[in-house]
Amino acid sequence: MKFFIHFSLLLALLAATSVARAQTTVNAASCNQSDVQKALSSVSGATVVVNIPAGTCGWSGNLTWTVPSSTTSLTIQGQTAVNCTGTAGTSSYACTASDQTVIQDNFTSSGCQSPWIIGLGGANTYFRMTGLTIAGGTGNVKCDGILVLNGPSHNVRLDHIHFNVAAYTSSFSTFTGRLYGEIEGVIDHNIFDNGVGNTVSQGFAISNTIGDSVGFGDGTWANPTSFGSSAFIFLEDNVMHWGEFEDCDTGGRFVARYNNLYYGSTGSAIIHSHGTKTQAGRGRGCRAYEAYGNYIVGPSTSNDAVIGSAGGPSLVWGNTLASGFNWLAAISTTRSDGSAGETNTPNGWGYCGTAINGNGVGSQWDANTSSSTGYPCMDGIGRGQGQALNGQNFPSALNSTTGSISWPHQYLEPVYYWENSIGSAGYLRINTGDNATQLNRDVYYDASSFDGSSGTGHGAASSRPSNCTAGPGGTYGQSPTGSYGVAYFADDTQTLSVCTAANTWTNVYTPYAYPHPLTSGVLSGSGGGSSGPQPPTNLTGTVVQ
Repeated sequence: MKFFIHFSLLLALLAATSVARAQTTVNAASCNQSDVQKALSSVSGATVVVNIPAGTCGWSGNLTWTVPSSTTSLTIQGQTAVNCTGTAGTSSYACTASDQTVIQDNFTSSGCQSPWIIGLGGANTYFRMTGLTIAGGTGNVKCDGILVLNGPSHNVRLDHIHFNVAAYTSSFSTFTGRLYGEIEGVIDHNIFDNGVGNTVSQGFAISNTIGDSVGFGDGTWANPTSFGSSAFIFLEDNVMHWGEFEDCDTGGRFVARYNNLYYGSTGSAIIHSHGTKTQAGRGRGCRAYEAYGNYIVGPSTSNDAVIGSAGGPSLVWGNTLASGFNWLAAISTTRSDGSAGETNTPNGWGYCGTAINGNGVGSQWDANTSSSTGYPCMDGIGRGQGQALNGQNFPSALNSTTGSISWPHQYLEPVYYWENSIGSAGYLRINTGDNATQLNRDVYYDASSFDGSSGTGHGAASSRPSNCTAGPGGTYGQSPTGSYGVAYFADDTQTLSVCTAANTWTNVYTPYAYPHPLTSGVLSGSGGGSSGPQPPTNLTGTVVQ
């Protein structure tokens, strides 16, 4: 027995030694672009940490690099410290930065190319970036911002970073960065300084086409919405000053929760999603999002809304609008309100309905139950999973099921709002030009006294009414289960139930684990959750000259 114990200990020690040897660190000689490039180019091994020392370095070129397939865990870390105190999503929360490792965008690109582009590894690869100040400098506008990540990692964490776009020496609008491809994970405990005054600079552009094997977001729109799952990029516990927090397009999916968002823009929503429109090209609109638990202070001069949606399903709840903004939310199906010029099929999506701009021409992409409104509009407000399109550009874009330009039979998955504190602001504004979107069919919000007949309600699970009104049903009103109608959120069980048939409640949503498991090093993968590696510390390595 003693021998067995000693032998087991020996095996454990040998295993620990093997793991330790597999963990390597690379120390960049400085934060200069060339030194960081050399450090990244030397990455080898399964688990690697790349350290970038303190300093202020202007990057005047482009660094493009892809994580090696043999590296399954990579951390890029600098010396900047971001410290947060208080409770996220309340007035007590604040984050401050000690800028030690500062990378400035001094790249004057003729094609608005980003200075830092990273290709991530496989879906199970862990990628973390932390402890950096990524700032504007003397560079010019960047179409995709300073930092671009390309998927398909499902374990991405960007944390404790000071994104200081306001530091640009010239005044222009730009993104902080963009996420492309099948990226899932979390962006947490960061400071976004987007500018001041009337700037519309933004945080990250969300173009994470999760589950899209087709292209243009077509595969994403053909997959289940999966609210409450890990299949999103989560932005949580951040602080933003001015501008917009994020933007979403091309089948992107995000969750914005427990952030403190200050001042925003006087001309646009802080939390933003784009719809499907020819003006944006062949890519589809934002697939789905959740926004909850955020604390928001808006500019007093704004006549806009905190949240703007131009299509698809979304869940917006438990947010606090402390001041500013005239509306909590503004929604409108882009191709139905005339806000953007459209090109008729087959060279574009076309307007939804014949009444838009008086053009008298609708689109075969829509169901056209009414020729005037075109309803239901493809990818419109409250429309979700449907038949896949073929991933081809105009004029070859087709419905893969029918082999023609035709409505993809999308489920009715309404937009739901509940339990938001909005002060004196209005709750919801639907663009007056949007003739296709209707309350209590495509969108529901808090009823002053919920009895199950209209709107949304909340309270204890035991207080949910027994009677409820379902959606319209039929060919154009089918949902993932029955036909979605009014909804009720049980505060004690954190569960949203929807009326799917007369007096029939179906549970459809519970918020994903908070804090996000990646903040504790728990990775997601095909086999479910597993305990992932924490970034190793006190490792020895080589300074790459």
